[in-house]
Amino acid sequence: MYVKLAGGLVVILITGCAAGMKPGKDYTSQSFVIPYSLNEAYRRADVQARACSPAASTAGSFYAESGTAQVRTGMPPISDGDLYRAELRSLNASSTEIKLSVADHGVWDDRMIGAARRSIESGTVECRK
Repeated sequence: MYVKLAGGLVVILITGCAAGMKPGKDYTSQSFVIPYSLNEAYRRADVQARACSPAASTAGSFYAESGTAQVRTGMPPISDGDLYRAELRSLNASSTEIKLSVADHGVWDDRMIGAARRSIESGTVECRK
């Protein structure tokens, strides 16, 4: 009985902390440009998100025709929106603009953005510490 109660309490705490990003609100974000193609930038963003948030659900979308891509991480049914998002836009064949955003809850903060940025820039996975 104690274990069930503790487990239920954990779910309540996580639910309260992981509401996800809602349209029309401002969240912690950072934009930067890297000297890599959209394909390579997308690969790096996807690898970092999956490696550093294994318990979360990560999905990606790549649109070659528009030169854009997204990597999104959430925790359904606990979160009702993205907790982390990488939005990518090709500037040319060898340059990509990236905007990283987080939900500002728990570990989804500016330290998460910093680790993701360093990981994407270097090509070596780095997770939030």
